[in-house]
Amino acid sequence: MAKRQLVMTGPATADSDEAPTLGSRREVLAALAKFNTAPDVPDGEFLYGPGLTMQVPPGADDVSQLLVAVIEEDMAWSVLTRICQNTHWQLLDLESGRSLSF
Repeated sequence: MAKRQLVMTGPATADSDEAPTLGSRREVLAALAKFNTAPDVPDGEFLYGPGLTMQVPPGADDVSQLLVAVIEEDMAWSVLTRICQNTHWQLLDLESGRSLSF
């Protein structure tokens, strides 16, 4: 069972009222594959990585957010930090409402 749930979003931009996207489904999966995070079946909506799972909205061509479930804190946080640093994506903590940028 997940200890913590987060939402991964694109970087906020001051000049746009639209919600930022993470990219196309293919771009998002390619970016996450570099961090050993991928679906267990082709076109699956659940992605599995070290200490975490992510859920991609089903059927979406452009991905605006990912639901992240932290299963094993020690492993997941280092992976999430590296993902955010390399992609400039952000994490939103659902419990506190705080946005975490790295």
